[in-house]
Amino acid sequence: MDNRIINEMVKNQIDPDITKNILKLVNSPDFKNNEPVKVKGIPAFNGKTIVDISGNIKWEGDIDQAAANLRNLTDTVKIPVKKKSGNGKIILGRKELEEIGLHLLPLTALGILNGGSATSYVDRIKNNSFNRPLFNCSKDLFDNFSDKYKNFPKGLTPAYINRDYSDGYSFSELKMRSILLKIKKYKTLIGEADFKHTLFQMTSCCNNSQIEQGFKKYSSSSRILKKLIDETDTDITDILTGIQPMIPAFTHSSSGRIKEIFTCAYGETGKMLPLPGGHGQNFQVLKDVYKKLYAEGKRFIYLGNVDNIGFNIDPAEVAVLALSGSQAAFDFSFKTSVDVKGGILVYDENDRISCVDIGPAISMSDVEKEEKEGKAILFNCATGLFNLEYLTDNIDKIISNLPLRISDQEKDAGLYSQAEQTTWEVIGLLDDFIIFGVDKYKRFLASKLLMENFLISRPESLISYFDKNPQDPMNSVSVKMNRGLDNILKEEMELTYSGQRWIQP
Repeated sequence: MDNRIINEMVKNQIDPDITKNILKLVNSPDFKNNEPVKVKGIPAFNGKTIVDISGNIKWEGDIDQAAANLRNLTDTVKIPVKKKSGNGKIILGRKELEEIGLHLLPLTALGILNGGSATSYVDRIKNNSFNRPLFNCSKDLFDNFSDKYKNFPKGLTPAYINRDYSDGYSFSELKMRSILLKIKKYKTLIGEADFKHTLFQMTSCCNNSQIEQGFKKYSSSSRILKKLIDETDTDITDILTGIQPMIPAFTHSSSGRIKEIFTCAYGETGKMLPLPGGHGQNFQVLKDVYKKLYAEGKRFIYLGNVDNIGFNIDPAEVAVLALSGSQAAFDFSFKTSVDVKGGILVYDENDRISCVDIGPAISMSDVEKEEKEGKAILFNCATGLFNLEYLTDNIDKIISNLPLRISDQEKDAGLYSQAEQTTWEVIGLLDDFIIFGVDKYKRFLASKLLMENFLISRPESLISYFDKNPQDPMNSVSVKMNRGLDNILKEEMELTYSGQRWIQP
């Protein structure tokens, strides 16, 4: 790699050393991590490892072990012994679990994985191919939104669009408000506690300064945060951050097996395309953050994508992980027609439960084949809850063993390939975990593409389209997603709908 190439990388904030290591790895004859996973089967609910909590959650466990696990964490709440069954077991419902989880709130932190500068989110080719008729009816809205936010980190863009086409509150603001409301509830019902760094994040070297500036504005002037920050005496915008380095896009598979740096982005000769190396890099980028959180007293950390409105702390889930003593827990929901980018739950060739990404690790045709056979596919909600002690003790092993995936891309920038590590393939490295089967419309309202944001928001242009095309299969999905959005904004965020937009009461 000559000095000219290295200088160009530095100019584009691309890390030359990481790039060299990736090229060496993927061009080695022994590189096999990009081969599709051999899927042996599709898991189903079994009430132990894979638990359906989409309705009323019920957790059953050994009462003595659960009590001991809880004593090691807090003395502010006890196991409700009146729920003890006759065989030394205890069965707890959502009410009891939420109470225990609320007491564990000072020990819990939520981590947001920020997207880059929305390369896929507002990509015209990707959004057009999602649903062409729907895209055609939304062209003006798409153009207005993409022109306004194409250079923004996704976390600072509106999480939804109001019916009157005004911007909703941002993804990051909503995460912060949800946490502050829970802190307020804790301080009202239980008492004072230290809630420093209840939120942390991974940014990139390309968007960190923008996010920093955005959070400073939230601290002083956000309409839905400022009052809560004052009431709880908690500056939720003061958060621990790990900054992810950039890597370049590589040549497309059509150019040959040997990968090189892609240098004709947007048709410009010599132009590189800096990209993040996937959210799976969080284990390396946030390694010191995880250790600091543990040193400060945190024992559980959520990890999830900033663009999922349903990704918030669920005290009942925290309680289950604490009482069980498991290493981690993950949210999955039944796959729908809009779930095309992400991971699904499978049995691999070694009969281990694993999460593999559609595209990089398992082909869409294989997924569709399983669906045609009548199998319910559990789709990854990109939400993980980790026992922080286990995570910090095993972080180096996870970093070393998490697979690297190479996938071809066709976007506005051209034909290229992208190297990524996927966070949720960590499931295949764990020995003791829980899969929560959740209600998609409560826990997984994600906007990988701007068109998904439109489906969730249902602005007037989409309602008009669906009124004329009620047979479009995305109509019913959009209705359910929009109801889910309304429920989250009303119940989780405590906002009020007024004059075709959501406001703080």
